[in-house]
Amino acid sequence: MSNRPINQHKVSPFQGEPYTIPTKDEHGNSAMRVYINEITPEGASWADGLGALYTFALFVFLFFVGAGSGNLLVWIICMIATFSAHKSIVRHFYLSMVKSTEVMFTPTEFRVKAEGGAMAGL
Repeated sequence: MSNRPINQHKVSPFQGEPYTIPTKDEHGNSAMRVYINEITPEGASWADGLGALYTFALFVFLFFVGAGSGNLLVWIICMIATFSAHKSIVRHFYLSMVKSTEVMFTPTEFRVKAEGGAMAGL
């Protein structure tokens, strides 16, 4: 009899991130294919910079929209909207900078295929 509770399910070691598939290589050897979707340090820097630039542009635009309305409440709402939108703007750029990489592990080697490239063996 098993010591595991009745309602507990077995969990695959390949469940979750990164997406992993047990497979075979072209010679019939067992292999693991791993799909990695992450942002590079350079992409993160670009996302931060572009997010700050777009937030500043939104601030300037809404500053003049609020000031042009002649209503202090509208101006305050425009300023709050700018700072509230900053996280969403940066998140958008982070998601647009994500790179996809496929890695295949065999008992004797591993190969990497970057987004749009050919599989390179190492």
